Amino acid sequence: MGYEAVQSLLDRALPDEERQDIITIVTAWPGIRGAHDLRTRQSGPTRFIQIHLEMEDNLPLVQAHVIADQVEQAILRRFPGSDVIIHQDPSSVVPAAQQGFFER
Repeated sequence: MGYEAVQSLLDRALPDEERQDIITIVTAWPGIRGAHDLRTRQSGPTRFIQIHLEMEDNLPLVQAHVIADQVEQAILRRFPGSDVIIHQDPSSVVPAAQQGFFER
């Protein structure tokens, strides 16, 4: 019991199944051409989720913001109380090796 209590306070990456839930949300979202640099951790009860979304170069900033907000809300519905940071990248600035959805 003491071990579990201490472990719950230490930072650790989210379990693979939870990371997969995030990937599933992102890859199914309209308007997203790719995603990379998914970073997750949990500290106590709080999940921290960071991700870069790749979007069309000519997408108006307002539309990119709306898409990112929608993805954030979808992630929060799955993981309430999480701290979610989404970075929007124009596709042309993402190195070719990183373009697409996570691992190829």
